[in-house]
Amino acid sequence: MAPPLADVREASAWQSENGVAADRTERDMQYRLLVIDLDNTLFGADMQASARNREALQQAEAAGCRVAVCTARARYMTRPIVAGLGPISGPLIIFNGAARYPRFEADPDEVLAIDREALRACIQDAELTGMDLSGFEDPRRGDRVYVKRPAGGLREWAETNRKRVVVVEAIEDILEHDLVAFLCWGTEQQAWQARELLGRPEGFAPPRVAPAVQYDSYLLEMTAAGATKGEAVARLARDLGVPREAVIAIGDSDPDLGMIEFAGLGVAVANAKEHVRAAADYVAPPCNQDAVADVVERFILSER
Repeated sequence: MAPPLADVREASAWQSENGVAADRTERDMQYRLLVIDLDNTLFGADMQASARNREALQQAEAAGCRVAVCTARARYMTRPIVAGLGPISGPLIIFNGAARYPRFEADPDEVLAIDREALRACIQDAELTGMDLSGFEDPRRGDRVYVKRPAGGLREWAETNRKRVVVVEAIEDILEHDLVAFLCWGTEQQAWQARELLGRPEGFAPPRVAPAVQYDSYLLEMTAAGATKGEAVARLARDLGVPREAVIAIGDSDPDLGMIEFAGLGVAVANAKEHVRAAADYVAPPCNQDAVADVVERFILSER
């Protein structure tokens, strides 16, 4: 009989704290869907998946467990990463759940676009005009990012993404396009003040505040209702006919909480925030110690 998930959590926490590698926890369920976050989960600051992680993902698929990537990144920023993972098929979830592709190289089979009028109202209500603004295009239209008044971190980001960025003069020049994500750039104080003013706007997923460490800035991200990692993974599992008990999800940060809590086995890497680790059923090693491979070897390959 499989032990309660609380026992798995306690055992893995003890292993992490004491540096002890315990034997695999026996489970009745064969896992059929593995969902992984990228940044600070599959890899660290170098943005390179290790050879052991790549091999483990390929072995998971060969063993009959489908591998999906779920990331906050846009598709064009994700494509070169997943291309380096080898022959794994997908699916791919981007923008924290706003768009899903059945395979890495395919047209999207789900896109949750932002309602323009609702977004226009939010911008006015939250006084976002003092922040730098960017809108990510519906991927069915292209990979363009419309940017108003780039300064600070957004200017630096725009310079590194010149092929996709279109600089516009006014907010309306962003809102005239179909968007899947709307990002506001500014200081930490600006981001949290705007988040407080927004509250829980109707028609949107809960707005998210996150640091853009590389660009010394903070982001307030807005996506359509249902565009969260937890809801996106739930829809994916439903469409694939995979029960939640047969899903593993691995992540490190607040956007990953939903999918960690949804999955039959929710995994946090050891470098995750404390409250994310507390929500997980298993705490894997840090991302720079092949966390994904540890999970695959312990819970997928050992079951076959």
